[in-house]
Amino acid sequence: MNRNLITRLGTASGVVAALVALVFGVLLQAVRESDRATDRVRAAEALVVREASRALSPTADRSPAARAAALTAIRARSRDAERLRRDAEDDVRRATVIGVAGMVLATLLLFALTSYLTRYIVVPLRRVNRAASALAGGDLDARVAEEGDAEPVELARSFNAMATNLQATQARLEEQNAALAAETRRIEVASRVNRAVLDATPDPIGLLDRDGQLVAENAAMATLWQRHARVDAPGLDPDREVRDEAVFDERTYRRYAAPVRDSEGERMGRLVALHDITSERESERLKDEFFALVSHELRTPLTSIIGYLELVRDEEDDLPPDARRFLGVVDRNANRLLRLVGDLLFVAQVEAGRLSLERTDVTLAAVVTQSAEAARPAAERGRIELGADLADVPALAGDPDRLGQLVDNLLSNALKFTPEGGHVTVALRDDGDAAVIEVADDGVGVPAGDQVHLFERFYRSSNAVSAAMPGAGLGLAICRTIAEAHHGTIALRSTEGAGTTVTVRLPYDPSGRAS
Repeated sequence: MNRNLITRLGTASGVVAALVALVFGVLLQAVRESDRATDRVRAAEALVVREASRALSPTADRSPAARAAALTAIRARSRDAERLRRDAEDDVRRATVIGVAGMVLATLLLFALTSYLTRYIVVPLRRVNRAASALAGGDLDARVAEEGDAEPVELARSFNAMATNLQATQARLEEQNAALAAETRRIEVASRVNRAVLDATPDPIGLLDRDGQLVAENAAMATLWQRHARVDAPGLDPDREVRDEAVFDERTYRRYAAPVRDSEGERMGRLVALHDITSERESERLKDEFFALVSHELRTPLTSIIGYLELVRDEEDDLPPDARRFLGVVDRNANRLLRLVGDLLFVAQVEAGRLSLERTDVTLAAVVTQSAEAARPAAERGRIELGADLADVPALAGDPDRLGQLVDNLLSNALKFTPEGGHVTVALRDDGDAAVIEVADDGVGVPAGDQVHLFERFYRSSNAVSAAMPGAGLGLAICRTIAEAHHGTIALRSTEGAGTTVTVRLPYDPSGRAS
């Protein structure tokens, strides 16, 4: 309530209380005066009685003069008593009039105060109470009339402002509830769609709790779980991400398992997803068998063709120039086809796990020299300068044929992607605990986006494809396989348009350098 209204009410109440106290004080004083007058009357009457008693006593003087004097004194005392009685009655009347007037005045003041309170407090409060009850009942349009003095108007304005804010808040809440309901429906629809998609997915997907129990899954995982209660990789750190293969019901799956964490980073469980790769594995097996069969069937006639070509070339001096040129083309393509067949056979052996190395002490300088000499005719035909920088390195334990195949492929690639007038260099150096073979060229280079894929089987760089350069995309993949089979590494650095450098690092025998 307004402070001014409270001050005014306090002042009015104080004035009324002061007037009431004054009235009651006057009444009390009048009563006291009346009591004193009554006491004086009683004292005068008692004196008259005593005078009369003395005059009538047997011992009193009976003379006429004495009796006359006594009667005169009694009459005087009676008159005094009567006068005092009248004065007392006048005092009582005055006190009564004052009391009645005071009571009337107090009543009027109380009535005025009550009217004031009713008009300025009770009525506005009743209005506010009715509006508050309506507001509590849900009528957000309820308001208090802003009329009367300043204080009730201010109270009404405050209530109306509160009601307006409440109405606005209610409207915002209704809008938010509507938006929340719409979002809830959207989430429910999305959840049903996601569930339908998951159940339609043939790959088993499930969420395991910390104890390894299935808590959420799609239909494929539910079916698999009925037969196999353990789909996660057993015995591994549950905080690790796992990518491996697993076999269930004689089918091969590619498995991915990873921890699932809450917003605070605590592990809640693990997500397990399986992808059936049985058909892929069967296709790879059939492909490898096909490669092996085709390669074998091609290798035999190619060997015969190359043998007959060598016999013919022994007599090529007797042939006309065009025939000798055609014979060279046939010879080169036959040998290229034979190398391709050899590469296919090599890949088939690797995929089948049948790659074996005939290890012996290998003099790498001799192996690299032999490969460089074998590549020199191709370099001369392409007018490419082929150089060799071979250091004396210790022998290492390895398969000389496979290492020769590695260097052959590196040189063949370098010559293939180096234009006329370019340079190709093969280097051999000792790097402490390993021998390093490096083949560098200043050819077309490899685009940066292709470099990460160059050691994959059948992958060819985009510039090689666009230039229609020959090749099957097996050379570098075979080089990596041979290097890793010798516990080595292979790396490539290239700048498109500036050339390529391939570095092979071959460690010496793990038990120490070969003697």
